[in-house]
Amino acid sequence: MKRREDEAMVADQRLAEAIGEGDEAAIRRLYELHAASLTRRLFHALGDAEAARDLTQDAFVTALAKMHRFRGEASLSTWLHGIAFNHLRDHRKHTRRRRWWGGRRPDESAAPEPSPDAVASSRQDLRRLHSAIEQLRPKLRDAYALRVIEQLSLREAAAILGAREATVSDRTKRAEAIVKAAFETPESDS
Repeated sequence: MKRREDEAMVADQRLAEAIGEGDEAAIRRLYELHAASLTRRLFHALGDAEAARDLTQDAFVTALAKMHRFRGEASLSTWLHGIAFNHLRDHRKHTRRRRWWGGRRPDESAAPEPSPDAVASSRQDLRRLHSAIEQLRPKLRDAYALRVIEQLSLREAAAILGAREATVSDRTKRAEAIVKAAFETPESDS
């Protein structure tokens, strides 16, 4: 395991050096390796696909400009995700509060023909989940998105968020409790 980690760190360092030298193939490789997961994780933390794509692009621009600062202390992926989540924090500071799904709900019609009662219950549960996630403070939402939705390790999520593992663990537990409580209280008929 340690050998594989060492090889990955060496590969990251080589890729960073090639990018620093302006190697276009290395830049494309970095983008191919990380753009999709980065966009997905930003979407889960923000709930806005367009903003997630924009923040991904911003993160790559920043990373390319600051590649000389990459020291290999963390993986290139973790370093890049850390930059992206810094952009996310800045984005939140400079924009008004957005709805978690950007006012849109995912297509709920993709499931095979369940019963009408099952459909109604599923939609109600999905609305409750989205509503609960929308109510989370940004730091709790980020931890929830990375740990629960994306299933990242505590170590990786902490590195991305620039927080201690204990802090991310606590935020995740608090977020999970809030989401769970949304399902334990009766939903009012509006």
